[in-house]
Amino acid sequence: MTGFDPSSIIPPAQDWAADAACAEVGGDFWHPDRGEPTAPGKRICARCPVRVECLQHALDNDEQHGTWGGMSEGERRLLIRRRRAEGDSAAVVAA
Repeated sequence: MTGFDPSSIIPPAQDWAADAACAEVGGDFWHPDRGEPTAPGKRICARCPVRVECLQHALDNDEQHGTWGGMSEGERRLLIRRRRAEGDSAAVVAA
């Protein structure tokens, strides 16, 4: 089994994807079926050196599916709503 290759869906200008922990791990932990746990992917994200960049990519590109930067779709939607309610245009809280 090969690792997920984030560069296959990330534009070349996003060179952070080459350093993503998910690129080293087999399986599809980042796009679980509805109702399936996101924890396995999030554990991998927790040790990822480019987690913040990944999350910012997901927010900037309105990624609707999967775990990005250690957050599920629902968590990202909540983050966006919370930041808008605070009147803060910055999408990512410094990790």
